[in-house]
Amino acid sequence: MISLRPPRRSRPLPVARWILTVALAMVSGTSAETTLQAERLKVWFFGDSGKTSAAARMADITTRMLDRNIEIYYSEDRDLLLSPTLPGYHAILVYGDHPELPAAHEAALADYVGSGGGLLSVHTGGGNFPKSAAWAGMIGTRAEPAGEAAEITTSITAPDHPLMRDHRAFTTWDVPVTHRDQHGEDRTVLATYTVPGGGREPAAWVRTHGKGRVFYTALGHDHRTWINEGFIDLIERAIRWTGGQEVPAAMTTRQLHRPFEFVEAKVPYRRPNEREHPDHPDIPKTWPTKQLPLSPAESMRRMVTPAGFEVRLFASEPDIRKAIAMAWDERGRLFVAETLDYPNQLREEGGRDRITICEDTTGDGKADKFTVFAEHLNIPTSLTFARGGLIVHQAPHTLFLKDTTGDDKADVREVMFTGWGLRDTHAGPNNLNYGLDNWIWGAVGYSNFKGTLGGETHEFGNGFYRFKPDGSKMEWIAQGHRNVYGFGVSEEGDLFGTGANGAPSMTLPLPNRFFELAGATQGSPTHTYRTARGLPIFRRFRQNDGYGIYSAGTGHYLYTARNYPQEYWNRIAFVNEPTLGLVGQWVLEKDGCAYKGVNHSNLVASDDEYFSPIVSRVGPDGAVWVLDWYNYIIQHNPTPPGHKHGIANAFESEVRDQEHGRIYRIVHTGGTPDAAPPLHQATPAQLAAALAHPNQFWRTHAQRLLVERADHDVVPRLVSMLNDPSVDRLGLNVGALHAARTMSGLGALDDPSSEAFAAVANALRHPSPGVRSNAAKSLPESDVSVRALVTSGILNDREIKVRLAAFEALAGQPASEAAGAAVFDSMAKSLGDRWLRVAATAAAKRHAGGFLARSKEQSPTGPMRDIVAGIRPSAAAETADPDAADRVHLKVGMILNQMKFDTATLVVKAGRNVRLTFTNNDLLEHNLVIVKPGTLRKVGELADHMITAPGASEKHYVPDTPDVLWATRILDPDESQDLLFTAPSVPGDYPFVCTFPGHWQLMHGILRVEPAE
Repeated sequence: MISLRPPRRSRPLPVARWILTVALAMVSGTSAETTLQAERLKVWFFGDSGKTSAAARMADITTRMLDRNIEIYYSEDRDLLLSPTLPGYHAILVYGDHPELPAAHEAALADYVGSGGGLLSVHTGGGNFPKSAAWAGMIGTRAEPAGEAAEITTSITAPDHPLMRDHRAFTTWDVPVTHRDQHGEDRTVLATYTVPGGGREPAAWVRTHGKGRVFYTALGHDHRTWINEGFIDLIERAIRWTGGQEVPAAMTTRQLHRPFEFVEAKVPYRRPNEREHPDHPDIPKTWPTKQLPLSPAESMRRMVTPAGFEVRLFASEPDIRKAIAMAWDERGRLFVAETLDYPNQLREEGGRDRITICEDTTGDGKADKFTVFAEHLNIPTSLTFARGGLIVHQAPHTLFLKDTTGDDKADVREVMFTGWGLRDTHAGPNNLNYGLDNWIWGAVGYSNFKGTLGGETHEFGNGFYRFKPDGSKMEWIAQGHRNVYGFGVSEEGDLFGTGANGAPSMTLPLPNRFFELAGATQGSPTHTYRTARGLPIFRRFRQNDGYGIYSAGTGHYLYTARNYPQEYWNRIAFVNEPTLGLVGQWVLEKDGCAYKGVNHSNLVASDDEYFSPIVSRVGPDGAVWVLDWYNYIIQHNPTPPGHKHGIANAFESEVRDQEHGRIYRIVHTGGTPDAAPPLHQATPAQLAAALAHPNQFWRTHAQRLLVERADHDVVPRLVSMLNDPSVDRLGLNVGALHAARTMSGLGALDDPSSEAFAAVANALRHPSPGVRSNAAKSLPESDVSVRALVTSGILNDREIKVRLAAFEALAGQPASEAAGAAVFDSMAKSLGDRWLRVAATAAAKRHAGGFLARSKEQSPTGPMRDIVAGIRPSAAAETADPDAADRVHLKVGMILNQMKFDTATLVVKAGRNVRLTFTNNDLLEHNLVIVKPGTLRKVGELADHMITAPGASEKHYVPDTPDVLWATRILDPDESQDLLFTAPSVPGDYPFVCTFPGHWQLMHGILRVEPAE
């Protein structure tokens, strides 16, 4: 296996040493390539948060540099300058539009270069950081455009410089640049070119800054330059020179990776239109060939990670194949669900799928023992541990599997409950997790659920749910966005999810039951993101919806251990995008009761077209483990032309792979693997101690085992943990938090006179906000709990999320006059946050007597007056549509899997009142937008351009243009929406269209307005 250890910061290597290195390699019988393999260069490509095409330019060169054993890591996060991992990069390549460089970042960059790091400034660099004298001094210029794009030919002026030896002048198409405020005379101009007017300007130069080397080029505005072989050669040489290598020797002895191999194949493909991406040679018009798969070692060479991280193989074919889900038991052993039946082989019995236990018995980090725990399954999609066994989603059932004989083979197989839909196998139940509240949590896509648990019938879909481990009760939590296939929980219990088709990150501050109690419209999760774009490192990817976005997002597990650097702790979530070959890092920051998320970079990305990460989560060792589906075809639907539609809604393709599958660990080389407490043999005291383990994985298992043990002898230890007022660097006390939840699960709080209850009530004032929130949610229903919540002051907590938890808790408590008055007083101080307002209203309705009594004393105004009016009994009926009787009712639906409306033409008379019902009976997300005559292409291209625009999803991909007359929101499958409008007075053909990016070219029709009679 190739070593991908993070590179050290290099120093210039004298030519004599290079010659000696090569000579020694020849004498010893090793190759110079082997000698240089350890010197794989790592470069941080510092982009600009999507303001320019920086990410696209990175993707232009990454494959070409990987072929040369140079790893380009892309990140737009300037805080990387302050990270302890910064010295792990040989050089920083700066490109894009960077407006400012704060003093701390400026000093860190200057120190990095001055201490021997490399710096490359490409094209736009001369105009970056306009207030930073240090930046201008390091690169030696200020620059500005000198005209329109034109053909440019370089002329070499320093052919004997080591960087330029054997480099040839080249011609490209680019925007010329002029330079001003040139600093010092210590630059060596390497090449020049002619600018409009006949003058010559430097095309590239080098200089030194302290012990570091700096390269600057004025070229690089146009994508045609970035794929120009002459420019690529120049950048490679610049990377090697700034990275500390002697270029002539490095170019002679460099490691060149074997190129990908391709064979003819019928590959399903929807080419992005020109607006999604300009014509580009790396994006084929058709797809007549497919790449051959790589061995795990070769595939790992194509992976890019941040400095300080390594990819290590844990297991691969033939030992495991097509692993779709994973979970570890309390011994730290990995259980993986493998499926050969996915996507279209639905079977009532005798499936080809299985669950395998993968163990590393030698301690070398690789699995060497494989035991089939259960077989003859059919498309299992998720698993988690409970009640001494394994809960497994296998639509239409949820199964319980257990080994009672100790041979690691399930001899118990029971159906816990049934009801998961089978309409689409990539939209079923997924991402099971044991929750802080001792319930099982999960997500489901638009295949939905309809079934009965504990005597209650439930029907829901495309969102989140929870059920008790014994299957006795279920609760629908909330509707999600798009096709939900991801779920994650922060260390303090905040909920997150992922949906496909451009919904990579969402947060769920409040379950639906509080909206129902408040009488409010049910709340969907809030998007954390401003743009759904991904950051792929190559161009040869295939997507059906949009281009370059999270169209198949899965996961959203946060980093909940302490092995990675602190900037990861309980802050960065991992969202997989298998169609782009990456695991994205979503940085989450609190925003009221919700979160904002930014996708600056990837944890791992590859240009191997088979690499398909579908699950990434923290393992027992504190590393992030990644399931690589390793399949050339990830797309599920819609069915492309020339392909057959399968029984489970996935198109059939001979290109789908059945042979491969890999499991990797992304290891931080500067960290220490988490200790593995032997929980399967632990005493109660040891289990209690594990509640404070730095890895949430071990804490969750310890809590589960204590609750399942159902013995109160451990309660005194839990009380002691809860009484500990200390907090860590994140303001958390995870031991106290889990202690409260464990005592709740044990029923130890049911006696309000107990020491346990007193400890939880006292924890409402704990220094850690996370402990205060979880203490509030742990209190049982009782009058004593109400008094504790009211008298603690938690309703006026300085932390908004703690106040939210307090309102949630009160909304489930017995009615109280004092609680109602306290809720009114708290609401009067803060109503700005939507989630807080709903939770507070739910609490107010539960304690309506005291709330309304206090409202009479205060005479509320503004929003509070409206809330009070909503809580008072009212006979007011909903206002009816005054024009209902006069409206023409038009209906539009979808042709399943064809990306077409089921109606091509609608007819209405000018000036008539119209009710147009759009029903999305497709399996993808769509809207319906009516536009002015003759503007279909214009509006469609504007919609395509929104694909990576900030806030586009929140606008439902409806362009901001007067050409749009009426529009629905984006509808999930099976949703409907009415448009009420008056038909235009001017007759004509008014197009209606779906403006989800990429859909408009197929999905359009005509609203024909005829003259009024």
